[in-house]
Amino acid sequence: MRRMLGFYLLLLIAPTARAAEGLFDWQSTNFQLLHGKQFEAVQETQSIFTFEHSHGWAYGDNYLTFDAVLGHPDLINAEFSPRLSLGKMAGLDLSYGWISDVLISTTWEKARRYDAYLYGGAVDFNLPGFAMFQLNAYVRQNPDIEGTGWQVTPVWSRPFNLGGIPGTFDGYIDYAGGEHGTTNLHTQPQLLLDAGKIWGVADEGHAYIGTELRYWHNAYGVEGLDEVVPQVMIKWVL
Repeated sequence: MRRMLGFYLLLLIAPTARAAEGLFDWQSTNFQLLHGKQFEAVQETQSIFTFEHSHGWAYGDNYLTFDAVLGHPDLINAEFSPRLSLGKMAGLDLSYGWISDVLISTTWEKARRYDAYLYGGAVDFNLPGFAMFQLNAYVRQNPDIEGTGWQVTPVWSRPFNLGGIPGTFDGYIDYAGGEHGTTNLHTQPQLLLDAGKIWGVADEGHAYIGTELRYWHNAYGVEGLDEVVPQVMIKWVL
């Protein structure tokens, strides 16, 4: 576990230094603190710390997220999702209509006693009103489970304005099956308002407050285990 934490710390520090050298087209880093009740597994009430980083570079983009349940050192989860742009690698414009790019998409899911490797393809869209919308389709492989599974994951970010207060509606949906003999659906949409604009606690675009809804049907691949957990959320964007 210490090696894993060291690896992610390196990934946390490296992007800032490299961005200064102009190697990244763009980058975004944020920290989140969430608190909710009615979790079905491990502990009913949980406070969760989340780190997220993403960046674009000459041949694609990378995404990293790290979750830790406070007070439970075993409950640490991480995902690293590098994607390669076919358009950038070939030097071609693959946009057509609402389609902006086609990519090779991969993900490594890591927990203390769990690994899963996902590989497949993705289509990025330029949809009206959305800052980002992507659709990823994967084959899932887990060394501890015989055979392969599948997963479809849309990801989105949509800014909005509520009475002069900027906000954002972000989220993803993981719809997967094949590994445990059952399908599961996991989504965590976030509805956030700019706290800097509301209270002047920070410059606009840095501090957010709102809610995240965690919905997991057949959680952890267990038939009939469902989680519906509204959470209070604070987010700081660097």
